[in-house]
Amino acid sequence: MTDESDEKVKGLVENLEKKYRRLIEYRASLSWKISQGNIEGAPSFDYDDSSWEAASLPTTWDPAKGEIWLR
Repeated sequence: MTDESDEKVKGLVENLEKKYRRLIEYRASLSWKISQGNIEGAPSFDYDDSSWEAASLPTTWDPAKGEIWLR
């Protein structure tokens, strides 16, 4: 590679890293709710999730308890 192509690659990597950081910051700023188990109706837009717990990402869950729902 030439010095010019090295600089282009470096610029692309820096740009990608900036966009990734913005995405991570945006995701962390969102208000998430979480519930675990087989919840009938959970995919529905108008499902009442008011009893779900508040969560931040990343989060952990117990796969043995069934499905996990994030909103």
